[in-house]
Amino acid sequence: MIGTWNIRGLNTPLKQKEVLNLIHKYNLSVLGILETKVKKDNISSVKENLRRDWESFINNEMHQMGMIWIHWDPKRVALKVLYSYAQMVHCHVQWHEQKLEFFTSFVYGFNELEERKSLWKDIKTYASSNEAWCVIGDFNAVLTSEDRKGGNPVSNGETADFRDCLEKCGLEEMPFSGPYFTWNNKQKGGDRIYSKLDRMVANIEWVLKMGTKTVIIHEGISDHCPLI
Repeated sequence: MIGTWNIRGLNTPLKQKEVLNLIHKYNLSVLGILETKVKKDNISSVKENLRRDWESFINNEMHQMGMIWIHWDPKRVALKVLYSYAQMVHCHVQWHEQKLEFFTSFVYGFNELEERKSLWKDIKTYASSNEAWCVIGDFNAVLTSEDRKGGNPVSNGETADFRDCLEKCGLEEMPFSGPYFTWNNKQKGGDRIYSKLDRMVANIEWVLKMGTKTVIIHEGISDHCPLI
C-alpha cells in the first residue's frame, strides 16, 4: 500500500515517531513524506530514526530542503526513481506480492500559483503514458469552488492550470473516504480555513489495473491529512 503525508518538518523525534506509527498502523509499503525540511547534512541522522531496513530517496539535489522523501520496503516493492524535480519525483514500482507494475509520481506543490506552473509542465511530460500511473501528494492547489471553506472564495484563476493539467494527462481523482478537506490552518472559530490540497489522481489504466480508492486520515500533529 502506498501513502503520502505532508508532515511539515521531519527533523524532530516526535514527527519521526508519527511517521513510523502511520507506516505500522496502515501496513504501508511505500510512503511519500512531504515538506520534510531536512537539509542534506541532517539526512543520515533522520534516516536512523525511520525504518532502518527500508530504503529512501530525498530530492535534495533539486530542492535544498528535501521537500519529497520517499521511504519504501525493498522486501515488498522494487522502487526505481526515474526522474526527480523540485516539486515531483516520478517512480516505477514493482509490487512483489501482487505481481503488479505501475508508475507513481509523488508531488509537493509550491505555495505560489506561478511557481506551480513548472509542476503542471512536469506532470504533462508523462501524459502519453499508456501504463498504470497515479499522481499523489500535496498539490497545494484547489480544483473546484468547493475545495475551500473559509477565507477568500476560490477563483477560476486558481483552478485553471490544475484542471488543464488533469485533462491533458487523462487523470481523474480517485474515489475517497474520510474527511473532504485535507488541510486546515489550525486557527480557532471563524478564523479557521479548510482546503482540499492533497489528493490522488490516476489514469484509466490505473483504474482498470488497480481499482483502488484513497483513504484520507485525520491530520494529527500536522496540518495536512495523510493519504493512503
